[in-house]
Amino acid sequence: MDRKKRARHNPYVEKHSYRSNSTSNPPPNYDEYYMFTVLYVLFVPVAITIIMGVNGIFEYTPLFVAFMMFLYTYLCIVKFKLNKPDSLFGLYLPIIAYLGWQLFLSVIFTLFIYDGAFIYALLSLNFYGVMYDPDWQLVLLFNWIYNLLLSVGFAAGERLAFHKTKIVRKAFRIKYVRLILIGSAMMMLISEGAWFYKRRDIIERDPEQSGYGFAYENGYSSTNLEPYYVENEENILAGLDEPSIFMISEPAQMPVLDGAEAAYPVYSAFANACYENISEIQEYAKQNKSKDSDVTMPVKFNNSVIAFEDLVAGETDIFFGAKPSKEQQKLAAEAGKELFLTPIGKEAFIFFVNSENPVDGLTSDQIRDIYSGEITNWKKIGGASERILAFQRPENSGSQTMMEYFMGDVPLKEPLQTEHVGGMGDLFLRTANYQNRSSAIGYSFRYFATIMVKDMNYSDHIKYLSVDGIYPDEKKIRSGEYPLTTELYAVTLVDNPNENVKLFLEWMTGPQGQQIVSDTGYVALQ
Repeated sequence: MDRKKRARHNPYVEKHSYRSNSTSNPPPNYDEYYMFTVLYVLFVPVAITIIMGVNGIFEYTPLFVAFMMFLYTYLCIVKFKLNKPDSLFGLYLPIIAYLGWQLFLSVIFTLFIYDGAFIYALLSLNFYGVMYDPDWQLVLLFNWIYNLLLSVGFAAGERLAFHKTKIVRKAFRIKYVRLILIGSAMMMLISEGAWFYKRRDIIERDPEQSGYGFAYENGYSSTNLEPYYVENEENILAGLDEPSIFMISEPAQMPVLDGAEAAYPVYSAFANACYENISEIQEYAKQNKSKDSDVTMPVKFNNSVIAFEDLVAGETDIFFGAKPSKEQQKLAAEAGKELFLTPIGKEAFIFFVNSENPVDGLTSDQIRDIYSGEITNWKKIGGASERILAFQRPENSGSQTMMEYFMGDVPLKEPLQTEHVGGMGDLFLRTANYQNRSSAIGYSFRYFATIMVKDMNYSDHIKYLSVDGIYPDEKKIRSGEYPLTTELYAVTLVDNPNENVKLFLEWMTGPQGQQIVSDTGYVALQ
């Protein structure tokens, strides 16, 4: 029998050869299998996750999902009357497509990790991980463990079914395996590249710095202010050698004081000198304010941002700190409030580095170049060949406001940040607190850096930089020779009805007030 006759009588050829114009033997249709399998893979595990979460056995979800996938593929092949592909590639195509989609979402997650859109990718990417609420670094790990067990369950069911039915499927074609591996590798490279690019200005939190905010005053202060409490019998507030010539005895007439962290010791000392029985009044207010909203606390601390908002809202009478930022001035203008700024002392805005850094001084232009991103390595300005870690301060804080004034029209680069995790796997960023690394540079006001941070581990290991050849010592600050000399202000509203506000400001700028300013550690006006 010739070759054509043998082919004509070959039952395999007759069974698997189809002609486009043939109506008796159409090619098999696998749409039902693909649709049913994809829907099962996408929605059943999510339903299982919710059910097990409600019943308190959430940690066993991946194992139960693996079992359900095993059961499905086994029954699908042995029992369900669906047309199934006759190749392993076709049979596994729904799982391959699902894993490819998950890998694609991983890339999307990475690209948009700090934008609002990322949460949608996260929910699709790893519903189990999000509901489990792990540390964010484990989210992707949970995702791939979950998907690995899902895939193992699918494969185990398929293998057992074909072993039982003795059906032999066509093996994977090597070209498909190569395409899958190459595609996966490319997506992973894109994901990792985007990951490192997005994290170029992110550093790990110093383990000795506290969690989400600062360590003191409900997260508003980086230093312990208790030694400066007026109600603290052992406080270290600056005092007068004689009775104050200005005193307020009626609690309702005492101007409410609030302000920046670095200003707290001086305005607390003002109140200690001029408010009669302030220790008892402050202690009573702290103990009863939550019970009685009419109780007023004369000396408050809410940091620069909230304290200024309270000033504009009329809840604070005098705000102490740096010159208000443009945004803060806009806030007052929009509220129809006119600000009155009274200088009460001189201060220096300083830059500091690790004490081992060979750089002792910078020009103003070099500092602007560092904080705009033009200079990124210490080697360009006389230091070691290290990347410059240029730390900033939170927006609208006193130090950050002063930095914005210093930069002028030169835009600040994005600040170094640290990552924090909230509920439901929510990832967010905060401006990083200064960490005294070998290549770090930071800024603050001289009083804060000199007096108030003695309890910080790095305070004895930093050095101040000269700016334009001038070192920020007290003499250069008082004379104004140091180029970044500024004022500490008492900021009030022009329409404040409390008559004691004006009298108190006059006392602050007088001899007794200036003595307290100087003894606290600031430079007096004269």
